[in-house]
Amino acid sequence: MIQETPSNHTQAPPPPTADSPDAPRVEEHSDVRESVVDRRVSVDKRTWSPAQLVAGAVGLFLVVVGAVALLRGGVETFTSPTSTVLGLTHTPLMAMISIVLGGTFLAAAASTLGVRSTLTFLGLVSLGFGLVVAIEPGATTAWFGGGRPLGALYMVIGAASLIAGWTSPTITSHQRTSTRSGSDNRVDTESRS
Repeated sequence: MIQETPSNHTQAPPPPTADSPDAPRVEEHSDVRESVVDRRVSVDKRTWSPAQLVAGAVGLFLVVVGAVALLRGGVETFTSPTSTVLGLTHTPLMAMISIVLGGTFLAAAASTLGVRSTLTFLGLVSLGFGLVVAIEPGATTAWFGGGRPLGALYMVIGAASLIAGWTSPTITSHQRTSTRSGSDNRVDTESRS
């Protein structure tokens, strides 16, 4: 017969509970802080071009000259009566052309992004018109008045517009503003044993 001998296996004692005197002490340390931070950064981007100044000056000049010519002469037909402004003879048609062209220059001056291309286009139109009037003053005087001096004026306007449209840079300036509000509190919890 085989006898069973007790084994030498020992069982580990049960782990101590929190109520038992052998349990390790656990200290809890809590530091309560809230963290709410609202930070806003805004960037103001401002762009402008010296071409806007040229377009504004040319536009204002043409509108004023055209308006004065219309007020002095009145409108009976497109070609009569004529009036003289700054030594240049204008028909009512030429006065209206000056006002419309000047208004287009002024509208171009208001836009930073499109001023250079618009100024280049209007410069080509003005230069071409001035060349036609200066080359054929006899054929155009009845419609526009002015003759060669009017053609020379529009050639100068066209050349200045082209140069400004081609060479003026677009200048961008940045202004950065930062705003911070709220509280800077955190929640920290530490346990020590």
